[in-house]
Amino acid sequence: MTNYLGELIRALRLERGLTQKQLGALLGFSKAAISLYEQPAINRKPETLKNIARVLQVDVNKLHEALAKDQLDDLKRKQLKRKHSTRQLMPTNYFGIAITVARIKRHIGTTEMCKSLGIHSSSLYRLENGERLSHLHRDILIERLVTILPGLNKQDLINYYDTDRENAATVKAMTGSPTSRQCKLGTQLKAKRKRLKLKTEALITLAKKQGSTLTVQLYRDLELGKSTRLFPKDATVLANILNFESGDYLIALWDHDKIKNSPSAMTRRLGSLKRIDSALELS
Repeated sequence: MTNYLGELIRALRLERGLTQKQLGALLGFSKAAISLYEQPAINRKPETLKNIARVLQVDVNKLHEALAKDQLDDLKRKQLKRKHSTRQLMPTNYFGIAITVARIKRHIGTTEMCKSLGIHSSSLYRLENGERLSHLHRDILIERLVTILPGLNKQDLINYYDTDRENAATVKAMTGSPTSRQCKLGTQLKAKRKRLKLKTEALITLAKKQGSTLTVQLYRDLELGKSTRLFPKDATVLANILNFESGDYLIALWDHDKIKNSPSAMTRRLGSLKRIDSALELS
């Protein structure tokens, strides 16, 4: 791993004739803390870098640029390591790298960035490490980014985003990633809800008026195939609102998904699976 920032701090300290202990005293740090800052790292607090730049009488941009180089090198190193692994290839992360470098160069910390984007710190971490945010549309995200980080090119970000997605799909195909969970119930629920132009919150409001115990989160879990239960009363209410033939049909779909996605459950309930497949005309 490169150490542009640590080497720069050390060179500036020696140039000014300061020991680690003396620099630490000027900053209110211990000698060990200064030693740590001269070691390779990819995360440093912007406020601390600002204080170091003040004491060493150097433009803080030089420190941020050195840190950005370390971060960029670390991302490339990880990608290269994963690329040549026999177990897994790694998708590109042009979008995340562009955001990280631009944020560091503009001295914007993660807290400030999260507040400006309206997302949680864990979401920013995922975004800068190559993951997509399902709850935030690409165009909305990019519009916010070019506003927060002046100088970023909107079209470049769109190209980075789309390239990363295409490469991720290619890697998934090449590595033979397991197929997604079966979710026949979720697919049909979502299709009916979209056809009726119902938002999840509005659907749950209607369901509660009819005596359902469903919450917004429980319903979303149903659509994603993550729900661990579906009560007959809730199934009947959903069937009435979304125009399914019956609540039993929805329960049959739910049972089918559960068994297909759980090998141990399949072993215990082969008889039920046969009955469900017959009822759904899937056999």
